[in-house]
This record gives sequence, structure tokens and C-alpha cells, in this order.
Amino acid sequence: MEARDLKPGMELQGTVRNVIDFGAFVDIGVHQDGLVHISKLPQRVKHPSQLLSVGDVVTVWVLEVDEKKKRISLTMKKNVTRVRRPEGTPPAAGLSSLAAPDRPAVPAQLLRGHPSSSRAPRRRRQQAEGQTRVTRHGAPQ
Repeated sequence: MEARDLKPGMELQGTVRNVIDFGAFVDIGVHQDGLVHISKLPQRVKHPSQLLSVGDVVTVWVLEVDEKKKRISLTMKKNVTRVRRPEGTPPAAGLSSLAAPDRPAVPAQLLRGHPSSSRAPRRRRQQAEGQTRVTRHGAPQ
């Protein structure tokens, strides 16, 4: 098998070859090892070595293959695929580039902690609404 044979969404078995601060390199049987970024691990960890070690056999899914840069992006999260738009097409009205097949795409503003998002901290939301901020000592700014 070669890198050009890989398609987004393919499920593969691989062996962890190296664990680094930002993820793990996995040998999936092609010339180039694929990278599972720390954000694509099945659970949140401070360092990938808390979850993986060299020699572990893991199940991964292909996110993206960039033959020019010789990069293979992998995930260990099930049912996540990267949505690619054709060259020259503008991005869809604020939708994220990741979408799971069983749920709709999430507006990008909610992912970034947009002031209108319920995830945004109260202080940032108040700033966006034009309310005055109060310092720790109680005096208005």
C-alpha cells in the first residue's frame, strides 16, 4: 500500500513508532508514518505518553493525505472526517472544517469562543455587550 491509496475515513491498524509532545507517529504500512495530533487522541491528556507508548498497536482513521508535503494526518477518534472543499471555493458561511457524519457541522464562531457563545467567559461576553468592567477592587474601569 502507498500513501496515494489512502482515503479520508479509512480505518487502519498501526503501531506507535514515536511519542512526542504534540502527538504520536504511527506506522500504518506505508512508506511515511502518520501523525496523530494530541487533539485527535481519544481522550484529553497533558502528554500523549499518558495514553500511548512505543510499540502499542492502535486503530486509526485517515483524516488527510498531503502527497506534496508527504504528510498523513490520522485520528484515533471514531467517526470524524475532515470536510474538504474544492479548490477556489470560498468557505461556507462560518462552518467548521470538521464534521462528524452523524451530526451537523458546528458554526465556527461557537468553536472559537465567540462572545455570543454560551462557552465564552462572562467577562468577555460583558465586554462585547458594552457593559463596563469592574476591577478586582470594585472600581469601574
